[in-house]
Amino acid sequence: MLAVIDSTALRSSLHDSQATYGKSTRLHMFKGYKLHLYTSIEGVALTYAFVPANLHDSAIIPALLRTSENLGLEVACVLGDAAYDSREIRETADSLGIQMLTAINKRNGVRKDGYGRVMSDFLQTAMGVAIFNLRNQIERLFHTLKDKGLEGPRMFGYNRYHFHVQFILLMHNIGYSS
Repeated sequence: MLAVIDSTALRSSLHDSQATYGKSTRLHMFKGYKLHLYTSIEGVALTYAFVPANLHDSAIIPALLRTSENLGLEVACVLGDAAYDSREIRETADSLGIQMLTAINKRNGVRKDGYGRVMSDFLQTAMGVAIFNLRNQIERLFHTLKDKGLEGPRMFGYNRYHFHVQFILLMHNIGYSS
């Protein structure tokens, strides 16, 4: 199975004492939480993590990758953006027999390891571009989930917001299967 992994910012009420400040590409600084989603390429949510906004993406993903093994999912390859370009994530994926394909994080400096040299060349081939464009599926899914009210109510309180996220993901997966 081919899977995709990414996160999205979920803003909460400014009066939410449990929410933290985090950074996102679109919102820059925001107060709230992050939803890390691990999906099939078709858009089915396989597993997720709902965490405070101040946790970096790379700190959450190894546990999500291990969850796929615990659920008995046979994932061969996971696509991710440059936030997941870390040695720890690749080592976790390798230990589970998963090929992790990520964009090169330019903030890590010049890459001298084999992964950095091979991935930068692969992503410029027609096949690399075609495979990596499949990562756009998760961006569309986030857009769909937010249209269905994922972020809309500006909830406050970790447990209340988490329950709301679980409900939206459940309804999405039920609707997907019908």
